[in-house]
Amino acid sequence: MKTAHKTLSIGLVVSACFFANHFVHADTIYVSNFGDGTILKFDSSGNASPFASGLNQPMGLAFDGNGNLYVANYGDGMILKFDSSGTPSLFANTGYSFLSDIAFDTGGNLYVAIGTTSIAKLDSSGNLVAFTSGFSQLFGLAVDHNDNLYVANGGNNTITKFDSSGNVSVFATLNGPSALGFGNDGYLYANSRFGDTILKFDSTGSGSTFASGLGLGAGLDLAFDTSDNLYVASFAYQGVVKLDADRNPALFAPGFSGPHFIAVQ
Repeated sequence: MKTAHKTLSIGLVVSACFFANHFVHADTIYVSNFGDGTILKFDSSGNASPFASGLNQPMGLAFDGNGNLYVANYGDGMILKFDSSGTPSLFANTGYSFLSDIAFDTGGNLYVAIGTTSIAKLDSSGNLVAFTSGFSQLFGLAVDHNDNLYVANGGNNTITKFDSSGNVSVFATLNGPSALGFGNDGYLYANSRFGDTILKFDSTGSGSTFASGLGLGAGLDLAFDTSDNLYVASFAYQGVVKLDADRNPALFAPGFSGPHFIAVQ
């Protein structure tokens, strides 16, 4: 199935934008579809195919260092592991409800957002090794190459940083942060849950506007491919919006029932 690219508005009408991906890359974009219990995958041209079905309200997606895709089920607290052939296995039964975002560090530990207030840390065998709470409307998670964990606290308009030793600090402020993700440039990108602005932050927490006036509505995730195209889950469009390297937006993948999280391989 080839999806039609539709032009979006970013403050003024953007005339017909069609995107050409760099031919040497073969990125695959995975998207969790909360409403119908599926994960779809897309090639860089927007051609869709099913990856998994029968899931219990899938949310967070993350790849480990070996190319296995992990999926957090909001509905039953299970984290599933899919190998490169798409075969699933149970990675962990967390015993918690309402799992959302997940993110790996370089040691293979998996951070799991639970509800909107807590985070669990699981080792590479799925065992619980740490748990922390007290967040305010927790949404997105992201881990940098130095194993610093970043947490979007939508309720108090901050992004919290945990360094690899567990020290906590306020990294940056943003109105209702939700989605977090690192670009190929090493900057942390964050989307407001009000859907209008994406900011980029350097390593000191200094922010600048990357894109604004997008009208994406609430969304929980964003991810870059290797050609610096940015994919954002959009509730307003019930699909995935793609911003090319020049920040031109278009509807990349429509027709979802609650698009939540994105992983790029």
